[in-house]
Amino acid sequence: MKTHIVQLERDDDVVSARDKMMWSKAPRILIVWPRRGRVLNREIDVTLIKRQSQKLGAQLALVTFDDEVIMYASELGIPSFSSVSEAQRKVWRSSRRDNDVVNRPLKKWTLQELRDWKSSTEKTSVKNAPVRLAAFVIGVMAVLVLGLFLLPRATVSFQLAEEVQTVELSVLANPEVPAPTVAGVIPVSKTSVIVEGQDQIAASGILKLSDKYAEGEVELTNLTDESVLVEAGTIVLTLTEPVVRFQTLKSVTISADEENTAIVKIQAAVPGESGNVAADTILAMEGSSGLALAVSNLTPTGGGEDRNVPMPTEQDLRRISDRLLTSLKESARLDLERMLGESKVIMADTLQVVEVIAEWQEPKPGEPGDVLTLTLQVVYEAQYIERDDLEEVAAFAMDASVQDGFSAVPGTLQLTSVRQSNAGAEISEWQVVAERKVHEHWQRDAVIRSLLGAKPDQVGAILATDYQLASPPQVRLQPEWWPRLPYLPLRIQLEEK
Repeated sequence: MKTHIVQLERDDDVVSARDKMMWSKAPRILIVWPRRGRVLNREIDVTLIKRQSQKLGAQLALVTFDDEVIMYASELGIPSFSSVSEAQRKVWRSSRRDNDVVNRPLKKWTLQELRDWKSSTEKTSVKNAPVRLAAFVIGVMAVLVLGLFLLPRATVSFQLAEEVQTVELSVLANPEVPAPTVAGVIPVSKTSVIVEGQDQIAASGILKLSDKYAEGEVELTNLTDESVLVEAGTIVLTLTEPVVRFQTLKSVTISADEENTAIVKIQAAVPGESGNVAADTILAMEGSSGLALAVSNLTPTGGGEDRNVPMPTEQDLRRISDRLLTSLKESARLDLERMLGESKVIMADTLQVVEVIAEWQEPKPGEPGDVLTLTLQVVYEAQYIERDDLEEVAAFAMDASVQDGFSAVPGTLQLTSVRQSNAGAEISEWQVVAERKVHEHWQRDAVIRSLLGAKPDQVGAILATDYQLASPPQVRLQPEWWPRLPYLPLRIQLEEK
């Protein structure tokens, strides 16, 4: 059941107690006496409180150690307890006289007794007035002190003097290690890129091309007693090596009488100088007619010509291939640097061709051409190291050699030189020069404690006693008119420039 608890103070009287009860809307009212001091310990006080509760229609109980109050409460049928928890835990049982308390005639008071009771009540109120005033003053002072701690807020910005720390070290790049080590060993990774390019070179070779056909005449003699028909296109040839073949240009019939010979024009079967043969070298004829006829060229054949044209050689192909691969290697290096960014360092000596995807050559081998054009599509592979790994190893070395009492300024470490000193080795060695800024190490809590309650113009001197400052500190107070820094550490904020 809902219970309204009224806590009495040492300076309370019946009037103030009844006023506190007036705020109750609960069906039960529990009045708690103070542990020290004697208050409302007369029968009339308890009776008036009882009547007030009945007027409000609420059940009444008391928590008190005052024997007199307990006795009066018992006589009036009011349950009393030793603690609030006990009162809330137990059932409030009233005595059989509880229902007629209002109707029970009160003790008849004389006029003098009433005057004395009123006088004592007024004296109690007057007596307690200084106590109330003192409590009010203490409360106001407490609020002021609390404001002194919580109201002001300060931000102190300062910059410590900085020095430059430089270190030179050797770093080993080993493909077998997974992460940077304190000993200065860093891991190595691989990557690849596809590049394509084209180059041209003038052909340095010469190719002879047959240009004109050799021509001449042969004398055909019929060796039989019958006429022999020699059709156009019949092949006559030399008996020397290499064999040169000619064809007749028109048909002719050779009789078997006295005019058994005929002169026939011939032309070389293929163009070129090879058709120019000496006299009496064309002595045979192909086919069955060759058995019936004698063949001879009485004069040399002539008019066959060859033409010289440029042709790429194998040496030209090797030269243009080497030159194009060199150009593609540089393109691959630039592409890898662009792809990997500044956070990675390529090991240039490890950049090599791992596969030729495609190769186009124009003209084809053995074909004439003034210019040889070569197109290659190649896969290049290279190893690289992480710049962060170099910085981490450099930080290890710097931390080991930094001056006592100093610490690094975050974000100032730079690699001013990165150079590979043993190109081509499986475990490469790098010479690294790194630098960073350092300043005196400072403890936030210690600095704040030294500034508690200080005047703004004293902050610079206080900080300068322990640290070297690059410039005078700046102090921002809220409110701006507050004369000192806060006394509460949580209200001071430090900003390092």
